[in-house]
Amino acid sequence: MEWQTISQQMKLAGSWALDMLYPPRCPACHQPVEAHGTVCRECFAKLHVISEPHCACCGVPFTMDMGEGALCASCIAHPPVFSTARSVWVYNPVAAQMIKTLKLEDQPAQLASFAAQLKRIAQPLMQHEPVIMPVPMYWQHLMARRYNPPSWLAYKLAEITGRDCDTASLVRVRGGSHQRGLSRTQRLKNLRRAFEVKPSARAKLKGKAILLVDDVITTGATANACASVLKQAGAARVDVITLAHVLLEGA
Repeated sequence: MEWQTISQQMKLAGSWALDMLYPPRCPACHQPVEAHGTVCRECFAKLHVISEPHCACCGVPFTMDMGEGALCASCIAHPPVFSTARSVWVYNPVAAQMIKTLKLEDQPAQLASFAAQLKRIAQPLMQHEPVIMPVPMYWQHLMARRYNPPSWLAYKLAEITGRDCDTASLVRVRGGSHQRGLSRTQRLKNLRRAFEVKPSARAKLKGKAILLVDDVITTGATANACASVLKQAGAARVDVITLAHVLLEGA
């Protein structure tokens, strides 16, 4: 009992110290909030949480119920390599700023909240007993940024779900240009031979389900490129979860 009391006091002290160093702020507008991981009321009202009805494959939201197993036009025209993709929010200015806080402002205080959201949408996929794996960053970009946000998310998600996290088997071997603003065709070309599975990892991936973690999905080009090499290495299926899904014109 005494040790539990001391442990609780240490956690409270650690939380107090964190609040002193990094006061809780809304990850979208940076206004003060009561606790880390909390979105202010105004920003929460502007978030578009994705729920059914949505595409059975890529998870893009539908404006009306299209029936069980319905696919969007993009998935019909270009069937993804991955099995399914699910996202927490539609990518809009509020979601974009929240992700920017995690990616570019070196503030991981929102990590637990983001991982909890990913756990919620990943729950149906846990029946496959997946290995959690982040979309890797090219080593030069990693050296410049010092951290890979999808790796943070993957580690935290693995911690709260009890699943294994593998950050070493899938690697990015070619940098390429930024994907922002590129067409689907340009994205595919940019990612050609960008990812590889280490030869030493093939045996342990054979027959496994992979849960791939990224921050944003747009055309699915990155997810497809990763899923392709993972399946070639023997993975049984690859599912994708992201914080946000960009809705393309006409979607």
